[in-house]
Amino acid sequence: MSLDMQRIVEHTLRIAPDTGLTLNDVLNQLQSYIKGQCSEALCRCKFLCIKQAD
Repeated sequence: MSLDMQRIVEHTLRIAPDTGLTLNDVLNQLQSYIKGQCSEALCRCKFLCIKQAD
């Protein structure tokens, strides 16, 4: 894991290096964090690409 990623996990997600969480739990928290970092332009692009169901 890169130093930048370690900082995100430890400081932003508040997950200590000696945590009792499983790898899947840590990855799920990381995924939720990354999804929350969506930029406005990316959100607008996703919205414009949505197609109405038949």
